[in-house]
Amino acid sequence: MHDKGLAADKIVYDNQPEEGKRYYAKASRLRFETHNKMLKHDVPPEHVAQTISKIFFAWEPKVCYLVGTDTRIILALNKLLPQSWMGRLIASLVRLSYALQSVSCPRN
Repeated sequence: MHDKGLAADKIVYDNQPEEGKRYYAKASRLRFETHNKMLKHDVPPEHVAQTISKIFFAWEPKVCYLVGTDTRIILALNKLLPQSWMGRLIASLVRLSYALQSVSCPRN
């Protein structure tokens, strides 16, 4: 999935005027770096397919299934950390600007 997003981002970047490339150079570089990091930690499609099969054949399927180690870590951190800390942690992982880190969302 991320490789398709990276390819689409590359097409958009390549087709913009030179002024746009200069203006958005830093943001584009960070976006490409983030995509490449995500590619390293992608869950294989086979693993997702196994989980879907498990859901399909389960007598009483659960409401929520976690696929991949990263989802389990994020779920645990989400239970332990305040929402503002989680937002800043996630923002720092994807290298967003400080302005986006200060946005808070209510907990459900």
